[in-house]
Amino acid sequence: MSTNDDDALLDAWQRGDAVAFDELTRRHYTSIRRFFDLRVPAAADDLTQQTFLGALEAVSRFRRESSFRTFLFGIAHKQLLRTLRDQRPRVERFGSEESRTSLSVVAVRQQEHQLLLMALAQLPLELQLVTELYYWENLRTAEIGEALSLNPSTVASRLARARELLGEHITQMTRPGPLRDRLLGDLEQFSRALGPVTAAANARAARDLT
Repeated sequence: MSTNDDDALLDAWQRGDAVAFDELTRRHYTSIRRFFDLRVPAAADDLTQQTFLGALEAVSRFRRESSFRTFLFGIAHKQLLRTLRDQRPRVERFGSEESRTSLSVVAVRQQEHQLLLMALAQLPLELQLVTELYYWENLRTAEIGEALSLNPSTVASRLARARELLGEHITQMTRPGPLRDRLLGDLEQFSRALGPVTAAANARAARDLT
């Protein structure tokens, strides 16, 4: 997805072209909704809408020092933190009971991906966020720092810690053998592949419910 295309749509929108904002929403809706769906699925639709409404209200202050996607994830992150504060202690993170139910609906089919999702669910929220934005949304460490209000070096250290913990959790959940070896041997590749897999699985689940 081209940042230049987003910039052109932003220019058109700021000139009064409402269709341009509809196209920006269409481009980024799936990523923003998944950001919420894995943690607060019951509120995912409302929070996604609030994120795009927040973008409408704040776009005049968007200086384009980062991408529009980074700008959106920054708004989404603030929405998520407000929601989690309101819902604690019932919802603490992606590994909460509500989110585990969402994962069962997603029904990711490949065993390696199922295990990786289970391992990801055991990470603290701050490690989950940087992991997903880096591997699933392909944001750079500087962009993640912008979205989450973190120093890029903090993002890098959290990514390193997340990879370490994912490896530990996978080791605990699997027996010695080919499955464990595949996951630990190419953890980064499986982590990157999980983004499109969960997006496709969520789309299937949504179709099944209609």
